[in-house]
Amino acid sequence: MTMKTLALLLLALAGCASTPAVLGPDDFSDTRTVELAVPPVNAVSAFYEGIRLCDGRRGVKCGPQRPDGAASCDVYEAPVLWANPLLLGRADFEPGAAGGTRATFAVAKRYASQRADRAGLLNQTFDDWSRFASGKAACQ
Repeated sequence: MTMKTLALLLLALAGCASTPAVLGPDDFSDTRTVELAVPPVNAVSAFYEGIRLCDGRRGVKCGPQRPDGAASCDVYEAPVLWANPLLLGRADFEPGAAGGTRATFAVAKRYASQRADRAGLLNQTFDDWSRFASGKAACQ
């Protein structure tokens, strides 16, 4: 394989992935906001670990946490290595009432539209992500 062919192949593969930086609110089909009884710093860590431990097929990448603990995490169809796999959804964490966390979970349209059991997928995804973020990551 020549370098030119390899470069074209890599460029084509990169074009198939969703880059989080270019996705806006219209790129997400459904959202769910939940109130969690844990502070944002704990919710983000628990969410990351829940995805990592309980859903090994997925990848998760969280941005830096702000001083108040707020952060965003992107969930991918595969572990995030050198490639940029399809973005499945996003979790935004911000301070909530009484020292807790307000978490907003969103599923990407491209991901949800690929499934015949869309309603079941959304409910299961939101339930899992809520459980992970609350620190109850018992894998089911």
